[in-house]
Amino acid sequence: MSGQNQNVFKMSEEQFRLLFEDSSISMTVIGEDMTILLTNKAFEKLTGCLQSQVEGKMCWTELIAAEEDMLRMKEFHRLRRINPSMAPEMYDSRIRTRDGSIRDVTIRVIMVPGSTYSLASLTDVTEKKQTEEKFSNIFKMLPVGISVARVQDGAIVDTNAGFKEISGWEYNEVIGRTSLELNFWADPADRMHLINELQNGRAVRQREISFRRKNGEVHYGMYSAQTMILAGEECIVFVLQDITQNKEKDNMLRQKEEQLRTITANIPGAICRFYAKDNGDWGMSYASERLMELFGMPSPIKGFFPAATEFIYEKDREGFVASVRKSVETCTPWDFEGRIVKPSGEIKWFHGLATPKRLPDSIIFDGMLLDITERKQAEEKSRQSEEKFTEVFMMSPDMVAITRMEDGHIIDVNIGFEEMTGWQRSEVIGRTSLSLDFWVETAQRDLMVQELKAGREVVRYEISFRRKDGMLQTGVYSARSLILGGEKCLLFIMQNITEKKRLEEERRKLEQQLYKSQKMDAIGQLAGGVAHDFNNILTGIQGNVSLMQMEIAQEHPHYQRLSRIEEQVKRGANLTRQLLGFARGGKYDVRIISVNELIRKSSQFFLEARKEIEADMELQENLYSVEADAGQIEQVLINIYINAAQAMPGGGRLHIQTTNMQLREEEASHYGLRPGKYIKISITDSGKGMEQNTLARIFEPFFTTKAQEGGTGLGLASSYGIVRNHGGIINAYSEPERGSTFNIYLPATGDELEEINRAYQDAMVSGGGGILLIDDENMIRDVAGEMLQLLGYTVYQAAGGKEAINVYLTNKDKIDLVILDMILPGMSGAQVLQELKRITPDVKVILSSGYSMQGEVQKVMESGCLGFIQKPYLFTELSRIVKQVLYPAKERTQEV
Repeated sequence: MSGQNQNVFKMSEEQFRLLFEDSSISMTVIGEDMTILLTNKAFEKLTGCLQSQVEGKMCWTELIAAEEDMLRMKEFHRLRRINPSMAPEMYDSRIRTRDGSIRDVTIRVIMVPGSTYSLASLTDVTEKKQTEEKFSNIFKMLPVGISVARVQDGAIVDTNAGFKEISGWEYNEVIGRTSLELNFWADPADRMHLINELQNGRAVRQREISFRRKNGEVHYGMYSAQTMILAGEECIVFVLQDITQNKEKDNMLRQKEEQLRTITANIPGAICRFYAKDNGDWGMSYASERLMELFGMPSPIKGFFPAATEFIYEKDREGFVASVRKSVETCTPWDFEGRIVKPSGEIKWFHGLATPKRLPDSIIFDGMLLDITERKQAEEKSRQSEEKFTEVFMMSPDMVAITRMEDGHIIDVNIGFEEMTGWQRSEVIGRTSLSLDFWVETAQRDLMVQELKAGREVVRYEISFRRKDGMLQTGVYSARSLILGGEKCLLFIMQNITEKKRLEEERRKLEQQLYKSQKMDAIGQLAGGVAHDFNNILTGIQGNVSLMQMEIAQEHPHYQRLSRIEEQVKRGANLTRQLLGFARGGKYDVRIISVNELIRKSSQFFLEARKEIEADMELQENLYSVEADAGQIEQVLINIYINAAQAMPGGGRLHIQTTNMQLREEEASHYGLRPGKYIKISITDSGKGMEQNTLARIFEPFFTTKAQEGGTGLGLASSYGIVRNHGGIINAYSEPERGSTFNIYLPATGDELEEINRAYQDAMVSGGGGILLIDDENMIRDVAGEMLQLLGYTVYQAAGGKEAINVYLTNKDKIDLVILDMILPGMSGAQVLQELKRITPDVKVILSSGYSMQGEVQKVMESGCLGFIQKPYLFTELSRIVKQVLYPAKERTQEV
């Protein structure tokens, strides 16, 4: 407390009471037992509680609305009496007033010097919090992308949901990063314009840019930006609207306008608009340029109708005038066919079409004059076949064929027939479908003919048919008999459903893949849980073995027995690693590796042990590098080699091939992968192969055909999990007596290879300092605690989260490191870490778990842990990581 405050409390009681009562700030004096001793008018106004009802009668905690706030206040009250610096002077809380309403307040508490009393002030911040919440909700819900970045370094400090929708970036992926790091600017010049404008003190309004989304797609946007002071820092507020669709619509509109101009210039006719005013005045207000070209009419559109009437063929003139007059009088569409005589004497047929629109003083007709001369001439020549084409082509837009019932000869086909079968019309007229080798099963044709001759229609029969090029297709056809030109014929209409059948088959396969993936994921979660619990048990066994080995000489007969127990623990740990590998939760040491080199080393090791097996390799030069755990991928290869060896008990041959691949969108989606560069590893054996039922289950955990030989059924299952966890896919193909092929697809990386040089250390490393060991397993706490004490550390233990917090608060000045279990009763490891960092922001924590460093464990690691150790662990490994976290500089010096 400052000297000024001390002088205030040294004033006389009357002066203090006067200042206390007249203060505009709500204040109260609290006794050691948390009873309210004094209040002022501002307190009465805020809480609604009269001084006579409160002073000496109410406990301070009765005002607190939330239980967690009350517990926190009690803890602060307790700490403040031990040492005022251990509790914060100011914190936020919520109180309940006399009328039951809830208010947000900021509480400031100080100790009255020379007494056990506390002086507390309450500041009402309800409206402020409501305002902040309102503006925060508006910020989050605005349908545009908003980001806030510091001017000093360009780091993004906040974004809204609209930013995620527009850019594809999650909130936690952009905070602390700059737009350059996100590769946001498709054109760097746009960013420089923004910076120059803001540096010159000008706000940027509605400027168009191109930007890059997270997935690399380039979009168009309209943005505004300006600088402002937020929380005491100069920031840039950037507002972005995605206008990509509008740009595309504008482009489509321009394309349509160009198409309309092209159509207008190429249609066999002229576009026109004519009008009929109520005062009897008729005329044309628009005509396209082809009017003169096609019909030889005068180009000036003024006075069109009198001139046009003179050009109408004499026999059609009366009908032309009558049709126009009728449409004008009834305001109905105009539709007329007639002839016109060009100045050269040539007669042309035209078809006039127009649609009316009524205006206040007139009617306008928009339409066209089509040159139908050729059509009319064709109609005249083919009048005898008009009935045939009218009935056939009205029935279906698909493949249509007409044959004579008597001999099956084809009379005519449509364009759909040509497109679907590959046969041209001129090639099939007069031939039969049998001579075209159309029917894959001729019995289907015979059945169709029998049905039709019996007077029954054939509707939607599915068949397989053969195109001209020999390709087999699937169709659904309908057929019926009819009379054309006095002759009994067969009308055959068919729709090609080959693509539809293919899509249905692909959908069925995808559904099966989804079911299999969901099943494997569910089993994987179970396997991961079993591995976690088993790792805890193994950790306790390993710890006791290590302690006993330290207490007896190596010559003692029990030492060898303990070593054998340790070997069994290692076997158990290897089993859990396989389970975690299947559960896609392996602990990875991820580096950029050469798969070709890994194949050479692993196959050499395997072939030296299996002399009866030969191998040839076809490894692509300049194979893409991959980012992976070399040990895990080597485990996958060895598992496949072993599977191949079991399929070739008398010896055989392996063929190993690597290939660079580029998976397109449709190929990647088929495998459930992202499109891009991949490497493919193919391993083929000459063994006895597998039945389809066995092949369908080989990646299931605990499925094995070698149970009597000691097979666990985890080898290929863990391989499946490892490859999937690396972002790839593994599949297999096999037939009985034809061997098996395993294909592995792994995503490629453009990064350079890393050198792997890790020295193995197997000696205990001693140290000193205080360590808080938090684990709910008694055996692990006992053996790990004893081991750490033998290494020179002072060990504090806790079995749960709340106990750990209490132990840490009591001994935090003595505790240099915390070893924290991920899974704890009551509070999770993540919650304990959060509370420890609230008490001591730079607390040193090593995370321990039977699960691997994936998922939730990875998130907790990123929250501020300095190390991770997976159960079951060797205590040499524990001693090294403890020493490394406590003394990182010394550890590095020792390693050098």
